[in-house]
Amino acid sequence: MVLALSPIYDDFSSKSISKILKGIMEDMEIEENKIQAVVTDDGGAAPKIHQHLNLEKHICSAHRLQTVIRKSIDQAITAHPNLGIIIIICKKFVRKYKTSNKLRKFFSKNHFNFKTIS
Repeated sequence: MVLALSPIYDDFSSKSISKILKGIMEDMEIEENKIQAVVTDDGGAAPKIHQHLNLEKHICSAHRLQTVIRKSIDQAITAHPNLGIIIIICKKFVRKYKTSNKLRKFFSKNHFNFKTIS
């Protein structure tokens, strides 16, 4: 597995991104026939990158799940506008909790943990 970061000075088309990926492979001396797949999210130009590199297409499961959840929440908020207000209030509370020692101590005494909530 290779993880690399590179600035994109050109447009965000699949062709431009594929050129950058080829450049990274060249810089790292990775032969194209050694690459099995490119894993991307399913937005914008990403799903077409594999076509320019002659590779299998793989969509990241976590990105797909995030998209499904986001769209479901958006639909629920559209159907029930007060839900959006409740979500905003909860997010603000969690942010406040994470920065407030007083709140953290109170809730930790009552066995309530926000560490896994973002």
